Amino acid sequence: MNRLDMQLQRLGFDQVNRGRSSNGLVLELHKPAKPAYLLEVWRAVQRDLGLPPPALAISGMDAYQVWFATSAQLKPAQAFDFLSGLCNRYLSELPGESMRIWPQPAADASGQASADAMEVPPKKLADGRWSAFVLPSLIEMFEDEPWLEIEPGVDAQADLLARVEPFGIDEFNAALQLLSPEKIQVPATMPVRQAAAEAGASAARAREFLLSVMDDQSLAIDLRVQAAVALLAASNAS
Repeated sequence: MNRLDMQLQRLGFDQVNRGRSSNGLVLELHKPAKPAYLLEVWRAVQRDLGLPPPALAISGMDAYQVWFATSAQLKPAQAFDFLSGLCNRYLSELPGESMRIWPQPAADASGQASADAMEVPPKKLADGRWSAFVLPSLIEMFEDEPWLEIEPGVDAQADLLARVEPFGIDEFNAALQLLSPEKIQVPATMPVRQAAAEAGASAARAREFLLSVMDDQSLAIDLRVQAAVALLAASNAS
């Protein structure tokens, strides 16, 4: 077993291309979507969710991927909730057909995830192109051509994966809670000024609520603008 195989096994990625439920979770973004969108997901899971950096890859065809590793095996439905939560929060402006996630929630009686498995990089494709794991600082260089034309070095790929740390079930559950759409509820028909008044009797609680609305990128921009206006009005009145 070479160093790359050892890293793939450590992260649970070695089982993904066998269609099995594993410790590997994959979010794939297809062209014409740009790799910058996926790079933002890579940053956001660290910044917003407190997770370790995942791995980034190019598919060898027309897509970019982010690979997550968990220290405990998840049920396909749990993995699906996490990945779809990322899509809803950070990629909501993209069409659904530009995204693919694995594993899917359907599983057979043996616990295996449904088919349509991901191919684990690095892999040579039929047209001679290669998929590969890549540095976050380089993924945008592959915007036009998400592939390599020569085989990536085994040791270089192993070094990239050595930087990836699996996250535990407690970290996973905390991240899933933060991705919950119920985390902040602001009905679209309710003016933010009114919602702030109902969020709490004290000015401090209202200010905290408005700030949370302003900072939540999953909300519509008009609601966030209303929150900013309401916060400014409250500051001027105090």
